[in-house]
Amino acid sequence: MTLDEFLKRLKKESNDMEGLTRRNYYAYLNSLFKLIAYDGDRLNKKHDLMIMPYLQYINNTQRDDFREDLSKAEVEEILESLKTDIDCMIFRIEQKS
Repeated sequence: MTLDEFLKRLKKESNDMEGLTRRNYYAYLNSLFKLIAYDGDRLNKKHDLMIMPYLQYINNTQRDDFREDLSKAEVEEILESLKTDIDCMIFRIEQKS
């Protein structure tokens, strides 16, 4: 994935998060975590994007807080946190572009 493709995908994911529910968040976020872990880390190293703190926080969220049986409040909290981190990554990437 190129940097432009990654940026477009992050923007799409940031917008799409608002529609997630307790029924569909797990599969959606599971694939998003993988995308960010693999492509985010690789592109950060390649382009020196300075997004490592956000990548680490998202990884910690996945490891510590992410599971299938979250309550509605927990889902909302995790989505708000992830959206903030993704929006910060978008901002950093746009500054570098």
